[in-house]
Amino acid sequence: MPAVQFATIAAQRPDSLAALREVWTGGDRVSAAALRRVKAACPDLTVVHGHGLREATVFAACHRLAADEPVRHAGTVGRPLDDTALYVLGPGLAPVPVGVSGELYVAGPGVAPGYPGRPALTARRFVPCPFGPPGTLMHRTGDRARRGTGGRLEYVARADEQGEVRGVAVELPEVEEVLSEHTAVAYAVAGFRKDATGAQRLAAYVVPAPGHSVAADELRRFAAGWLPESLVPSVFTVLDTLPVGADGRVQRAALPQPAFDEGTYRAPRNDTERVLAAAFADVLERERVGIDEDFFDLGGNSLRAIRLVGLIRTELKQEVSIRRLFAARTVIGLSDMWKDLGQSSRPSLRRRTKQGAVL
Repeated sequence: MPAVQFATIAAQRPDSLAALREVWTGGDRVSAAALRRVKAACPDLTVVHGHGLREATVFAACHRLAADEPVRHAGTVGRPLDDTALYVLGPGLAPVPVGVSGELYVAGPGVAPGYPGRPALTARRFVPCPFGPPGTLMHRTGDRARRGTGGRLEYVARADEQGEVRGVAVELPEVEEVLSEHTAVAYAVAGFRKDATGAQRLAAYVVPAPGHSVAADELRRFAAGWLPESLVPSVFTVLDTLPVGADGRVQRAALPQPAFDEGTYRAPRNDTERVLAAAFADVLERERVGIDEDFFDLGGNSLRAIRLVGLIRTELKQEVSIRRLFAARTVIGLSDMWKDLGQSSRPSLRRRTKQGAVL
């Protein structure tokens, strides 16, 4: 059964599977929370998680979770099916060491020869296999995986499930797994969405378990208890159902645009704050930045942070480490930090800023 259906049963009636000896699920990642709920209700049931894609005739690998096997985490790819080969490769199609993530490729007679009528896409996704006979193709899945001890493969994330928010690398499955642990959540999806300013933000979508309701503030507190601040979503959207395609997968592109809280703009109150706000705006390529607005929420990253530190050094003659910038994050945070350290921060140059003031 599709992963979304499995998660719904796990949240609503996990005991309904007790009459079965074995159940197969796949098509998408199944959360560890859903697996634990089913195993707790059906201790004699064997769950098989299939991993694959349409280009490889639905499944290319599977992991048989025995009744007595503890569920430590989700995302196990398992072992390839008969006559199927899985490769975890890095740049130049070189195999990566055990424990290192790379892109997952699949080869074998079950792999399609390409996409009919789409030669350009076929050339990108079906590449010559350097490990097989001449003329053999392998499919570039777009999944990130790593090989664990004993040869078993572990799923890390889709290539489009990795990104950077607030200057920190984010893997969406890590966020989804935590939210799925909430007792009132049946299914959780995380994604990258742009706010009104064009900055990339982390958004979460959850479907409550039957008979439960959950508020965004509660989810935010729950996530903050398990995740570092940089991985806590900026916005939570509660949905009745998720958009699911004919193949049983969640259609992430069809998820609604969340309603971001853009906050209230507060103008700089003194020369130091005006110079800092102008530096923030320059680096972030914005017309203005309020003194309470988070540099990383507005699209700041490690490279922009380095540029901002250089501007602050030039304009205010202050040395600010990247670490302190990550801690302060806002104009007022930096200004207050200098006050706490007993440092002066007078602007050294007269310059026209994007805030419209001449300093």
